This record gives sequence, structure tokens and C-alpha cells, in this order.
Amino acid sequence: KNEDIASGETIVPGLRGKRRYLWGNAMAVRNVSGKIIGAIETIRDITDIRFSEERLRLQEEKYRWFFENIQDVYYEVAIDGTFLELSPSVENVFGWKREELIGTSVLQTYFDPKDRDSFLRDIKRTGKVYDYELLLKHRDGSPLNIALSSKHIPGNDLESPRNIGSMRDITRRKKMEEALRISEERYRTLVENIPIAVIRTTPPPNGRYLMVNPAFLQMFGYASEDEVLLIDPAK
Repeated sequence: KNEDIASGETIVPGLRGKRRYLWGNAMAVRNVSGKIIGAIETIRDITDIRFSEERLRLQEEKYRWFFENIQDVYYEVAIDGTFLELSPSVENVFGWKREELIGTSVLQTYFDPKDRDSFLRDIKRTGKVYDYELLLKHRDGSPLNIALSSKHIPGNDLESPRNIGSMRDITRRKKMEEALRISEERYRTLVENIPIAVIRTTPPPNGRYLMVNPAFLQMFGYASEDEVLLIDPAK
């Protein structure tokens, strides 16, 4: 009533009950005495824009939930090695809070800074890496075995070039693997030096020799393990 131009958005029912979002502009039409006698209106259908915004909002909600609850560490690192983004889980793995690391150099998390150069060479060659193992370190200085998956993202008008990816703490797994390796090495040393014949075969009735130790070779007069593996135990 008091303006020459008015604008606004409204939602109206469409066919088959689907809502439509409309944006309208109205310009007052006055007579010679200045009294408003009508209006010139334009209406634009912005339903697709609003639906796209809604889909984007839902996607952002899903991403935010994933980002805040992921157990692995999601990260974004600039080409110069500056942390641009980190998931809150970084505190559980590295001991640093997310806010303490963003804007700082990734080199402080490397056990050996030279490994950073090797990683950059590898990702530059292929554009991405999967389960790439690195020795990084906790805030307290203790070593962390990390399996890293990363992808290079070229820059555009919105973002600078960066590497994004996830890091998984595999320190416990590596310790178990090392303990198993040591156990197997001790077992092998024991088997090779014990003065008792040790053999391993497949199940009968068609059993085959899989392994014999030096004591077996000496006891039965064979020259090598390979010779024994060709023999049928049943004969």
C-alpha cells in the first residue's frame, strides 16, 4: 500500500499435491492523481532452486554426521602441508584437538619428515593412494602406524589445490603382526635345531609331506627337504 515495488516468496499447491515455490515482484500503477489503481506483476517459479537447496542441506547434514562420528581421521591438507580441515576423531588418534592442528604444518605429525617427500612423490604420480602406510607420531611423541588413503583435488575458483583423505590407526595391528613374526621365527628356530624329527603333512588318506626339519633328514638319510616333499608318505 505504501511502496511502489514489492517483492516476496510464497508456496502454493501444484498439480497432484506437489508444492511450488514462487517469487513475485509487483510494481504499483497509479493514476494522474497518484492513486494506486493496480499493479504490474511478474511471477517466477523457483521450485527447482529451492529443491536443490533442500537436497544440498540434507547432503550437508549427512556429511556433518559422518564427519563428526567417523572413527578414522578425515583430513584436508594444502599442497604446502598446511592442515585445512580435520575431523574431531583426530584427538582420539593423535592426541591433538582439531582446532590445535588446523592452520599448522602437517610435518609435526611425521616421525621422519623425509617420509612427507616420499608420500608427495607417490600421490603426484598416481593422483591417489590407498592403504599407504606411514609412520607418524602422537602428540606425546610415541610412534603411530597409519594406513592412509588420499586423493589429490585440483584447485578451482572456490578452493585451492589440496589432498583429502582418511587416516586409520593400525599401530595395534602392526604390533600383533610383529609379535606373530617373532613367534614364527622362534618356532622355526626351534624346529630347525631340535634333535627330534618334526614333520608336517596334509590329512590322510592322500597325505603329502609339507615340511620336515633337519633332524628328520639326518635321521632318515635324506639329502634335502625338497627330496622328501616328492615322496608319498604312504609308501
